Amino acid sequence: MKKMDLYPALINWPFLIMGFLIGASGGALIVLLVIAYELVRVWRMAKALTADVTPETIRTYFARDNAYHWIPWRDQVRGINELLKSQEG
Repeated sequence: MKKMDLYPALINWPFLIMGFLIGASGGALIVLLVIAYELVRVWRMAKALTADVTPETIRTYFARDNAYHWIPWRDQVRGINELLKSQEG
């Protein structure tokens, strides 16, 4: 599976939508900053995940608690990798 396939599952959609709504009220720069921040965050996460992580594993991790979307990306990667290990054996 390509790392690009993981992007939709890793994006923090509520954060992205809030950025668009705030930016729509007159701040195009805010929209660009939000998009850039989210792309860099997702790129770093995809790079740090193990090779056998699937979008289903990521969705399972985030489905356990919605607050997981708001913790630092390194902790998210650690949690996803640990979930994958516990599912394997």
